[in-house]
Amino acid sequence: MTIRFEVKGNPEDCARPDDIYEDADGTQYELEHWSAVPVTVPSLTRRVEEELIYDQAEGVTEIPERIEVTARDRGRGQTVTAVCPVEEREIIREEWQDGFVFTVTFHTYEAGYYQLADRLIPYNDERPELEGCESLLLELAGVSPEDYRVTHVQWAGGAYEDEAGNLCRDAAAFGQKRIRDYRVKYGGTAVFPAWNGWQTVGVYRLTESGGILETEPSDSPPSLVLLPEEEIQNKPAQQEKQQPAMWEKITRTLMITIAVGAVLFLGGLLVLIILRVAKKLRSCYNRRKMKSN
Repeated sequence: MTIRFEVKGNPEDCARPDDIYEDADGTQYELEHWSAVPVTVPSLTRRVEEELIYDQAEGVTEIPERIEVTARDRGRGQTVTAVCPVEEREIIREEWQDGFVFTVTFHTYEAGYYQLADRLIPYNDERPELEGCESLLLELAGVSPEDYRVTHVQWAGGAYEDEAGNLCRDAAAFGQKRIRDYRVKYGGTAVFPAWNGWQTVGVYRLTESGGILETEPSDSPPSLVLLPEEEIQNKPAQQEKQQPAMWEKITRTLMITIAVGAVLFLGGLLVLIILRVAKKLRSCYNRRKMKSN
């Protein structure tokens, strides 16, 4: 029988196999010879997954729609990268937090008014009068009203002139932001390419007892025989051809049976002849005795 072992990258990494191989039934085989042969390992695809937790993610935080996952096959000694898209997304915690702050700039429109985008805001030196303008402020900040809200606005310094000579004044808007923790599962397929390697191939023969080998170990271990892979695969078939064919065994059994039958038949025939001769002799003897009387 032929046993193939783990594929290695180099022929020198192919170790000599054990002298005795035992199958699942407990039958033992003795190593006859072994070799290191080149093999091509086919490509392999494998399912890969990765789960990530994104903490403190706010509305402007972008959760990656796909990530690169590194996959390694130790048996092949290969490492590849798989691009995995989002398969599941779950919010595991959510709350509103303070700390949302941004700056807006007011431009002087005319006496008594400031202009904010396309709106006129009445002048108030204590604080900007922005009641009802919360959505406009969030739009200017570039965020969604679903994830941010403005609680109050206050002046951030006095009036000043911009580069164009226009009178401006900045205000700081304060608010809250929605914070979420996400559990995101990514999944995809890793493809390990085909590669050329070397494999230890051991050819074993059944021990004489067909079970546990009890003979003393030989001083000279089985040698390494570098054979073509085809010859190694055909070796068991050649050994089977050397054994007597089944029809030859059947023919021998029939010949022995016929010979024994012939002997028994001839023996019976001989006994029958002897009995008939004895009967005739007895008849002759009886007739002679009657005449003499």
